[in-house]
Amino acid sequence: MGGRVIITGSFSRRRMMIKQEAIDVLEEYRRPASPLYDHHFQRLPSEIIWKENVPVLLEVLMDTSLAAVVRENAAGALGEIGDHDAVGPLISALEEPGIRRGAAIALGRMKAKEATAALKALAPRVKAARWALSQLGVSETVDGVIDDLRSGQLRLITQKLRSLPSHLRKKVEEEIVQQFREALARGEGQEDLRWYVTALSSFRHPDAAALLAGTLESSWKRMGSLVGLQTERTCCGCLHNRTLRALKTNPSMEAVPNLVETVTNRYQRHALMALKRLRELEGGGLPDKQIARMIDKNAALQDPIGSETQRAQTLKQLVRFAGDYGGTECRRALRKLRNQFPPSQVARAIEAAIQTMDARLQ
Repeated sequence: MGGRVIITGSFSRRRMMIKQEAIDVLEEYRRPASPLYDHHFQRLPSEIIWKENVPVLLEVLMDTSLAAVVRENAAGALGEIGDHDAVGPLISALEEPGIRRGAAIALGRMKAKEATAALKALAPRVKAARWALSQLGVSETVDGVIDDLRSGQLRLITQKLRSLPSHLRKKVEEEIVQQFREALARGEGQEDLRWYVTALSSFRHPDAAALLAGTLESSWKRMGSLVGLQTERTCCGCLHNRTLRALKTNPSMEAVPNLVETVTNRYQRHALMALKRLRELEGGGLPDKQIARMIDKNAALQDPIGSETQRAQTLKQLVRFAGDYGGTECRRALRKLRNQFPPSQVARAIEAAIQTMDARLQ
């Protein structure tokens, strides 16, 4: 690994840093914003990540007169170096609240199994300790796996579930569904439900459709009565949109009423997702009049949120949906809509949908 470079003529060599030099480097370091713990100290300057610096880094780690951030960064540097002599002091550092996160991350990066007992004691209240345990390969219980899943990034849930042995994965999936059911019944906050929705996107389950339909209803209420309009928006809709995506894995006819409402009165990116889900449900069993109403009332016609391109994309998808699944009422609504548009992509999509419908209804 690289270290501090001293230039002497045409030669260069590395030397062990003195304590103040190490402190200066550690004071300036700022952790990246990434929620992935294994990225927190990877960008430390190369001159500090050098085995010969272990003694001085241990000295900094144990110096209680220094700022916690400096000592925590020293712990992170020790974890990146990976010298076994640092394991004992890092385990001791877990006892100090101000630096225990960095110590736990370092032990996880080192895969120091000697720290298992200490990390397990901290795991219920320290997320970094749960992550460190996952790096040690000790998450062999259902609760341990779920703690590991919750402490990582949402986008990594699918990958982690797939890597589990099949017998353990099945138990974990059942527990996730049970906890999801209980959280929805309690009216848990958006952040907690978002985790369950993301996890449920990773596998199919008989109860998933009902849970996702219930989450749509819950998130719908949080979003406000007319979230497509700026004056009525009360929530960003992240949970709602994530749930719409999750329905791809677990399609639900129970969600059709909310999908219809989403198309007529929601952000246009949500409307596009809802239309995709309705297509997967072969039209969702919607009657002709209902599809005609979706055309007449679609928020893309008046909604100030979103670009012209977004609104045009939503309308094109909607009229194609109508052409595939609508009837005579729907045809009337499309002809009325056609009169509102000058020659454009939307107008051409409307005309194509009418022709599709005419051919289908003959």
